[in-house]
Formats: sequence, C-alpha cells, structure tokens
Amino acid sequence: MNQTHPTFLLVAAILVACSLNAEEKKAPAPLVPIGDPGKGRALFEDKRCSTCHTVEGAKFPEVEQPVVDLVHLAGANNPEWTRDLYAREIMDPQHTISIDHQKAMVRVGDRVGEVNSPMVNFNKDLSVQDLIDITTFLEEKTKLSKR
Repeated sequence: MNQTHPTFLLVAAILVACSLNAEEKKAPAPLVPIGDPGKGRALFEDKRCSTCHTVEGAKFPEVEQPVVDLVHLAGANNPEWTRDLYAREIMDPQHTISIDHQKAMVRVGDRVGEVNSPMVNFNKDLSVQDLIDITTFLEEKTKLSKR
C-alpha cells in the first residue's frame, strides 16, 4: 500500500491554493492613447526622422545619409514595442542607446558614454498630439510586421 508523505500533501495543497488565487498577469493599459497613424507617418517624414531611422514596411524619400548607421524601427528589431515605449524613446533618447548606435560609435572611434545619443531633442518641437500620432504610426508598423 502506497502512503503519501504528509509534507508532499501540504506542498501540493499550497500550490493548488496559490494557483486558484493567483491573478493572471495582464499587461498594463497603454498610457499613450491611439492617434492617427497617417498623420504620424507624415510627421515622421516632416521631422526628417528617416534621416536616421528606417521603419519596416514604410518607404520615405531618400535623404542624405547620416554619419551613423540607420537605426531600424518596427519589425524584427522592436517586435514588442508599444506606443508607450516609442514615446519614451522619443522623449528621452538618452535613457537607452541602441546596439546599432553603439556599433557605429565604435567604428568612428567614439566610446559610448552616459549621454551619447545623437538624436535631436524633439520635446519642444512636438505637441502631445504629434507624439501620439507618431507612436501610433510606429506601433501599427510593429504590429503589421508580426503577421
């Protein structure tokens, strides 16, 4: 006759109770509301973002190539990015430095420092609605690339 150890039963009971009481972890609701992706695309072009960035699935007029390598947005490079993450990158490009930029800086002999993003500060040039529209455009392209 098999006997079950009391400690095993206690652990099993705790695990079952925890699983019954555990709440599913849900992604937090986005802070940045949905904007107009068409206006966002136009702003991306108007602000000359394509001078330094490509967007998977979007074509922009040719611009003079920058000194650093282009940083690729949407698609396989940022598959999980949301409007919120894109907004943070636009508002504070210094908080993270992309791998593409780090490689470019090494090639030109620069070291990656604490403040080393060449991205222009758009905080005074973009309205809140502009930011909402641009991030909606980028998120839409990111979602389309997942399909």
